[in-house]
Amino acid sequence: MRNAAAMLYCPNPNCQALNSESEQNCQVCSTPLPHRYLWAVGEGASASQSGDLVADRYLCKQRRIFLDTRPGLLSNTYREIPEAFLPYLRLTAYSLHVPQVYDWVPAEAGGELVLLDHVPLYSVHARQDLAQSQTQPASEQEIQLLPSLESQWEHASPLRQLNWLWQMSNLWQPLTHESAAISLFDPDLLCTEGTLLRFLELRFETQPTLADLGQLWLGWAQTANLKFLGF
Repeated sequence: MRNAAAMLYCPNPNCQALNSESEQNCQVCSTPLPHRYLWAVGEGASASQSGDLVADRYLCKQRRIFLDTRPGLLSNTYREIPEAFLPYLRLTAYSLHVPQVYDWVPAEAGGELVLLDHVPLYSVHARQDLAQSQTQPASEQEIQLLPSLESQWEHASPLRQLNWLWQMSNLWQPLTHESAAISLFDPDLLCTEGTLLRFLELRFETQPTLADLGQLWLGWAQTANLKFLGF
């Protein structure tokens, strides 16, 4: 998924120069440039196309992924958060795993476009050696999801597999309290960053039981590391 380069405004209020997305620091004042890639949820999440600029600030990079081109500005989080997204606020204590609401703006299709931060997205070139990445044209910037738990499970060490299950068990109660435990069962939402489990977003639907969680784990046991079966 390739996109045209974006221009970021320097967050330094005394500078605010425009910089290419490929730059790590402002070319005028050397202030670090935050690259905030956000995941869109809500009624208008899929309405924007690559290259669309929403609220004169958020550039659609690809489907449901936006870049904040004005990272020095305050977001709308000082306003009352839409009620449907209050669970994200109440789960702030679990921000290592659960994304947080960054901003919300009116969607062209109606309703609110809610943008989530701390999501399992990364820039391909940001992970390369800096000197190498600077030789890449900005048009080849790619944003990708971190690998899913489902794709990593059978290749992981027994200790890592056990750690992932421990994290899921710790998240069960707070997610159940917010009617979001079904998120643990969606392979498209649960990603891994090394040993850490991270959600792309939360689902709020019919809630599973502990027995359902046990059945999920039982299915995984068939592809678990053989050393894990001894625990």
